[in-house]
Amino acid sequence: MAPTQKAPVVVNLGKSSRKRIKKLKRGEGNLMDNVLQRLARLKTSGEVSTNAEAVVFIVERRAELSMPSMPSMPWLPIPKRFSMR
Repeated sequence: MAPTQKAPVVVNLGKSSRKRIKKLKRGEGNLMDNVLQRLARLKTSGEVSTNAEAVVFIVERRAELSMPSMPSMPWLPIPKRFSMR
């Protein structure tokens, strides 16, 4: 008889910056603290057993703002010292 498997617990941490996700991969930073706090809450509430049960944390990378390119400024006169005479 096969043992019954529990479905993994999935926790969505929302969107986060690239820098915070890198720190999470190294086991550092505020996001790692958030993961540990949520895991502790899940264990104390009884949703997750203290031994081997799968918990999946999902973090989505936040879109980064891109810098707008500088427009060309044809209305500015060329200074005399740079003129091509």
